[in-house]
Amino acid sequence: MKLLSVRTANEFPGGLRWFGLAIALCFASSIVMISGCSAGGALAIAPSLSLAVSSSNVTVSTGGNAGITTIMVDGQNGFSGNVSLAASDLPKGVTATFNPATTSSTSSLVVTASKTAAAGRYKIKVNGKSGDSSSSTTIDVTVTAASFSLSASNASLSLAANSTASNTVTVTGADGFTGSVDLAVSGLPAGVTAAFSPSSTSTTSSLTLMAGSSVAAGSYPLAIRGTSGSLTGAAAMTLNISTPAPTPAFTLSTSSASLSLNPSSSASSIFTVKGTGGFAGTVALAVSGLPSGMTASFSPSSTCTTSSLTLTAGSTVAVGNYPVTVRGTSGSLSGTASMTLNVSTLGFTLSTSSASLSLSPSSSASSTITVNGSSGFASAVALAVSGLPSGVTAAFSPSSTSSTSSLTLTSGSTVAAGNYPVTIRGTSGSLSGSTNISLAIAGTNSTATVTIVHPAMGFSVLPGSVRRLYATVTGGVTNGVTWTVSGGGVL
Repeated sequence: MKLLSVRTANEFPGGLRWFGLAIALCFASSIVMISGCSAGGALAIAPSLSLAVSSSNVTVSTGGNAGITTIMVDGQNGFSGNVSLAASDLPKGVTATFNPATTSSTSSLVVTASKTAAAGRYKIKVNGKSGDSSSSTTIDVTVTAASFSLSASNASLSLAANSTASNTVTVTGADGFTGSVDLAVSGLPAGVTAAFSPSSTSTTSSLTLMAGSSVAAGSYPLAIRGTSGSLTGAAAMTLNISTPAPTPAFTLSTSSASLSLNPSSSASSIFTVKGTGGFAGTVALAVSGLPSGMTASFSPSSTCTTSSLTLTAGSTVAVGNYPVTVRGTSGSLSGTASMTLNVSTLGFTLSTSSASLSLSPSSSASSTITVNGSSGFASAVALAVSGLPSGVTAAFSPSSTSSTSSLTLTSGSTVAAGNYPVTIRGTSGSLSGSTNISLAIAGTNSTATVTIVHPAMGFSVLPGSVRRLYATVTGGVTNGVTWTVSGGGVL
């Protein structure tokens, strides 16, 4: 059965009105009932509903902001039932939610779009049903693609070597974007590093740039990039690397890479302070590595130019080579210079130009004696000779020397022939040294008379036998005599 409600205020000619009229008509499967009221002259109307919206235009963003509007139930002719609400004609990726889903008055419609929803303008239908009563209305839904943009608080940053600088990067969402953006930077020169804090944000992040000591000066365009799913954004900035101001410093150098000392002596070296990078401070000097028994003094002890270091060795300082370090300090700055200290004992050696000399009776021969000083020895050495045979005399010219002396040996007429080891000794205070010469004395060539005293008469010698003869020699020396036998015959 369908209820047809008719409202009329028409008057018929003559002022007559319809009243108290009820007509039932039967048409196949439908019955039409017309109800009328006898009192007022108007027909009675059945309860009904209609839907209305607070805003028929809703905008939503993909993966972002939702669109909200209010659905209002308008009851008529005493309608007061609950109406079930639903949406139709929704595009792919767009959803509609009613809160509450059933109402007799109002409901909040929330329209959302997923990240995969296509941007565009759509009409969706809102349907309300309560029993046999129903109504619908349409809403225009605009789907926009959510996005974001990046911006930097400073369009350029300036950096020097070994320094840092920061820039604030801001994420600005559009069309309801609320996602988190991963940040990165490109275009950095060699020697510069970057760090974001935080590295992913939906609001702001601090970008810190750090320059090393070897970064090249220049202007570098940088790109700050952000990604959030399939969405990207970028911001540009310029990095200016300046040449750093020179760092004040100083170096130390010495006039002597090594110093030689003997016990109970001293030696000096000059140390020079050379400033760089505008350094003009005063440097305090100190020394380390000295052996026991060695003292050091600087004059002056602090300088901005030069200072003389004097090392003094005591009598007990040990002989050896010692690495010595001189350190200079000026505030937080420092520098060093190194040298080698050689501690040795004074001394000398003797040498001769001739390892051997030959003499015959009544002759002379010479050799040069040399004094070889060590560890700075330069004193005079007194010379003497020992080991001479009887009849040989010696003379030095000079008898005391720090360099060379000529030794002359003279033999008398009666000196015995033979080889004699001769020693030349030198003394200088408590120090001494020596060298040796081999002296050869040759015999004389005088005539001598030889008399065989046994056997007195001739003698015979058998083959393979030995016969001893005894003789006397007169009229000459017996040294270096060469004996020969001649004459004789076979019996």
